[in-house]
Order: sequence, then structure tokens, then C-alpha cells
Amino acid sequence: MSMGSKRYQTFFADLKRRQVFKVAAVYGAIAFAVMQAADFLVPALRLPDSVATAIALLAIIAFPFAMALAWVFDLTPKGIVRTDAADSGELEAIVAQSAHRRWPAGLLAVAGTALLVGGAWWVLGSGSSAGADEPGRTKLVVLPFQNLGPSEHEYFADGIAEEITSRLAVIAGLGVISRTSAIQYKGTDKTLQQIAQDLDVDYVLEGTILWQERPDAPSRVRVTPQLIRVSDDTHVWAERYDAVLADIFEVQSSIARQVIEALNVALLEPDRERLETRPTDNLEAYDYYLRGNDYAVRSISPRDLEAAIRLYGRAVELDPRFAAALAGLAKVHLQYHWFGYAKDEDHVTPAKAAADRAIALAPDLPDAHIALGFYHYYARQDFEGALREFDIARQARPNDSELWSGIAYVNRRQARWEESLAAQARALELDPRDYELTWNQGLTYHLLRRYEEADALYDRAVSLAPDATDAYVMKAVLYAGRNGGTEPLKDLLRTVTAVSDPALFFTQLLTLTAETAVFRIDVDYQAGLSQLTKDQPGLSASSYFLSRTGYFGTETTAELEHAYYDSARAALEAGMDNSRAGAIARAQLGIAYAGLGRDDDAIRIGRAAVEDLPVDYNALEGTFMVRTLAEIYVMVGEPELAIEQLESLMSVPSFLSSEQLRADPFWAPLRGNPQFEALLTRR
Repeated sequence: MSMGSKRYQTFFADLKRRQVFKVAAVYGAIAFAVMQAADFLVPALRLPDSVATAIALLAIIAFPFAMALAWVFDLTPKGIVRTDAADSGELEAIVAQSAHRRWPAGLLAVAGTALLVGGAWWVLGSGSSAGADEPGRTKLVVLPFQNLGPSEHEYFADGIAEEITSRLAVIAGLGVISRTSAIQYKGTDKTLQQIAQDLDVDYVLEGTILWQERPDAPSRVRVTPQLIRVSDDTHVWAERYDAVLADIFEVQSSIARQVIEALNVALLEPDRERLETRPTDNLEAYDYYLRGNDYAVRSISPRDLEAAIRLYGRAVELDPRFAAALAGLAKVHLQYHWFGYAKDEDHVTPAKAAADRAIALAPDLPDAHIALGFYHYYARQDFEGALREFDIARQARPNDSELWSGIAYVNRRQARWEESLAAQARALELDPRDYELTWNQGLTYHLLRRYEEADALYDRAVSLAPDATDAYVMKAVLYAGRNGGTEPLKDLLRTVTAVSDPALFFTQLLTLTAETAVFRIDVDYQAGLSQLTKDQPGLSASSYFLSRTGYFGTETTAELEHAYYDSARAALEAGMDNSRAGAIARAQLGIAYAGLGRDDDAIRIGRAAVEDLPVDYNALEGTFMVRTLAEIYVMVGEPELAIEQLESLMSVPSFLSSEQLRADPFWAPLRGNPQFEALLTRR
């Protein structure tokens, strides 16, 4: 036998003795199992395809390490023994003496596979954590399609563009701008480059649509979309679809699919199924659904919401299994309830029924879970229940600004401030020109007493909607808290009078019951308040009567003030609601009792309101309860108890500030008290 042959025989004998072959086999089995798990988990967790590729590479890289470990070390009953530390005969003797306790060769693979499994875990973990806002996502806006038909078909052209947006929004690798921002460029003179800069997008999908209604033949639809890369004005993809109306869903799916392919974005199987969804087979029902969508986003006025309810309701009548229409119906019912246009359960009960029915028909429909989430939030203040539903929807549609705003507002009420700001930032990324989102993010900074950031966002909101009043209202509250002086308030009032509706401004400011300070600090605001009438739209009778009392700084006779307080009491008692949502009205009732000299009743109901809506349950409205209780204590002559409430408010995010305490004459009875004076130095 040659020396070479003998050397090979010795080498293979060593491989066998050191169990390298067994380790290789066990490693292969473990690696195969990890990669099979990755094949299942990557799409299930909505991770990029690159995650699976990374795991496969880790398996290849880790294999030599496992083999090296098997060659260098032996496992024995005495533990891990380095092969070089003893001659092979000694090792064989050790193994022979304990054959009945032989360690399985697979244990040798553990150290080698640790790199693979640990690396896989790291990749999976990092992939899932980035899923909320993955850097480097391609950003896209679907502009309103130009309607080439009669003007009455505008809603149809807008609706089809929105439906395509909704289909694209399920793709985690895309950042898709929401309709609220996109619709603002309908008929614009701005160039695509200007639009892209406004919205911070890489691509624009635009097109035309012509709906041809034929009395003696099936209606037809012609859609001509084109995808444009803004950086170099390149037409990446264009197509012309000419189809019967019955095929409109296939056209929408095809456009979305072609865009995804043109952008080279990974399309996972669950997303592919959602792209192919056909929401209804009843085209008349679908037409009513698109009309309902049109009214649902026009405004939050009772008139538009009522129209949306009727149109969605008709769609459901025509197709009782139309889950998307049921979800839309639920959401507008809940908005009608949330904005105070109806009492009790008039709109809550049908909203819950519609949301439940939508989920029963389409358990994976994001809109159905969003609707149920808003039911928990708006109707029941069940914040954890709302977040559960929002999270289900987020898995299926990560590019929905309405969803992210819901998450943000619930987090805000739960005092999860950083989470709220992050969710609001994501919502604004997807809908950068949304007025409501903008001033609401300012509100969060405002509560955190980050006044400069809040003011900048309020100004941004004003620039987006100069004639709307919400941002002006919040700027007034901010100026009272940040400055404590009247000049900024006077300047703001002049602006509001010039560009907006002063009556609506005062009504909204008055409805924000915790912010009576604005009226007491500036006499011009008191004058504006006096111009409101009892029939002012959106103004409750109780708020009107309280605005005529000294509680708001109004000067009047003792007899008239008593009458106003008593009228407020009667209105509040008549509408008494024992739910958490009714706690604000109950706190107002405490103010009315205090104004009438019913001190014990005032303290009792004020304390009950704080207990019913505590700050640790609702960090936004709970602070209103605490502040109102402090005001009740001042009115009934309990300064120490009032200061105790103010101290608690100054220790948490709220509108209250030391500057406001200094400027508001309401707190004059507390001045000179060392504890109160200490509050005036707090920041």
C-alpha cells in the first residue's frame, strides 16, 4: 500500500472517529428545518424576500464552522475534550468505557448551528421591527384620474383611482400616498416634479378614464394609466385598458400588479390574493359604494355623513354580502356619533352590526377591522380593543394613513407619547397634506409642552386650510399657555376674523371646556363670546349658558348669573349620561352646582368625573376632569385641594402651564399660597 493511500485511509478513519460525517448529517437536517421555517415565516410576517436569502447564505457560511468544531473537539461523558489534548487511544478508551452512555453525535452540531439559528433570529427580528417604516421604500402617489366623460362621472374617476391606491397600499415595500393628499392635485397646474417634491415621492401614477354608459349594451370603461419616474420624467410603464364595466375589478388588479412589477417590488402570496379581490358581483351596488366613498371623504359635516350613510346603505341593500360597503357604513355611523351629531346609541348600534357583519363575510378585510377598531375607540373607549383591531388591519394594509392616525390617537390617550408621535409621523408620511393629521400632531407636541414644535405644525395646518378653524383654536390655547399674554391672542383673532368664520372659531374654542382661560385672559375673546347665540350650530345649550357666567370671565348681575348657572344645570341633568364618554358633561355639571352654591354636590360630581375618566386611563380627556375639579375647589373655597389638583396636572402632559396660571384671573384666590407660587416657577 502506498504512503498516499495510507494517508487517505487514516484521514477518513479520523473523520469517522471524530463523527464529522454524523455532524454534517445533523447540521444539514437542522439547516433544512430552519430554512423551511423561514419559507413559512417570511411571507406570514410580511418580511422582504431578502430575509430568506440571508438565512440561506448564513447556512452556507456556518457549515465550515460546524465541520471545524467537529474535527477539533470530541464530546465524551466527561464533557467536551479537545482532540489534540489526548491521544486517540485514550479517547477511544473513554468512549468504550461508557458506550452505554454515548453522547449523540448531533450535539456536535449545536455550536456550528448556533451561528445559523442566531443569525436567522437576528435577521427575522430586524426585518419585523423595520416593517413599520422600512427605510428605502419606493414611494408612489396615484393622482386622481382625469375624467373624459360627463361631469357627473367625476366620482367614478376619483373612485377608481382610490381603489387602485387601496390595492397598492397592501404592499409593504411601497409607500403609497393617501387619497386625502392626492386629491388636492385634481386639476392642478403644478408639474409632476412639484407634486413629487410636495409629497416626497419617487413615482407618479396618473391616467384618464372614460365610462361609456350604453342603454342597449353593456357599459364600457377605458382606462389609460401611465407610471412616471419623477427624477428623469421617464414613462416606466403605460397601458390602455378597454373593457366592459363588469371587468373593472380585473382592470384595477392588473394596473396594480403591473405597477408593482415595473417597480420591482416583491409581491408575496397573501398580497397577490388581496390584489385579485372582487368586492361584489353587483355593479349597481358598487356604483353606490363609490358614491358613498365620495361623500365620506368630502367633510365631517352632518349633511355629507348622512349622504354617505344613505349611499352605503343602498349598496348593502343591493348586495347584503358586500363587506367593503358594510365597513364604510360602520365608519360613517361612528363618525356621526363621535362628532356629537346624535345621542346615545342611535348610530353606535348599526355601526357595530355593520362592522361585525363585514368581518363575518370577509375576515381578512382591513377596512372591516379598522371599522371595528374605531367602534372600540369612539363608542366604548376600549383602547386595547381598538389597538387589537388596528394591528390586524396593519398586517394586511401597512400603507393606510387612517389606520396609523387611529393608532396614534389611541396611543395618545394611553399616554404612550413616543409611540403616538411615531404613528402620527407615519400617517403624515402617507398623507402629508392632510390638515387634520397635521394639527393633531401639533396637539400632541402641545400637550407635551413642546410649544415651538406645536406652533410650527399649527402654522403648517393653517397653510393647508387657511379658512378652517381647528388650528386657529389650538393656536389660541397655545398662546394662552406659552405666552400668558394677550398680544399674540389679539393678533390671532384679527387673522381669524379676516380669513375664517369667527362664530365657528368661538364655538369650537368654547366647546373645548378646559380652555376657559383664553376667554378670561383677553377681553376681545370675551366680546366675541358674547356675540354667540343659543341657536349657534354646534353649540350645546349648557356651554352657551355657562359662557354667560363668571366662570368664563363674563361680567353680569348676580341674579342673571344664577339664572344662567341654573339653565346650564337643567340642560346637563336632562342629558345625563353615566358612561365614560359622558364624564366631561358631568364635570360641567359640577361647575354649574358650584355656581349655584351647591358645594357638596359640586365636589361629589367633580370627584366622580375624575374617577370615571382618570388620567391613567385617558391621558387626554382625563386632564380635563382634573382641571375642572381644581376649578370647582376654587369656586367652593377649597384652595389647598385645588392646588393639589393643579400640582398633579403640572406633573403630566396637559394644556396647563405656569404662564397660564399666572395670567388667568380665575386663580387669583390661590395667589400668595407658597405651594401655588411654586407652581408658577415650573416649566
